[in-house]
Amino acid sequence: MILCYKRKVYNSLTLYIFYTFYIISFYKILYDIYIYSIYKFFYKDYLKGKKFIICYSAKRYLFIIIY
Repeated sequence: MILCYKRKVYNSLTLYIFYTFYIISFYKILYDIYIYSIYKFFYKDYLKGKKFIICYSAKRYLFIIIY
């Protein structure tokens, strides 16, 4: 499941498409860390006990991959 800061929720097929075709760059996490803080606040009950990856696409969208 992917959450992006434009409040779109994608299914697993779209997750595969985004994960395959977009460039993942982890060094930009510190630049937009406040977005992660917002999601951690609003989804803290959902993210509790879940594993998640923060990554970025080539178009500078922040995605949180929950698995």
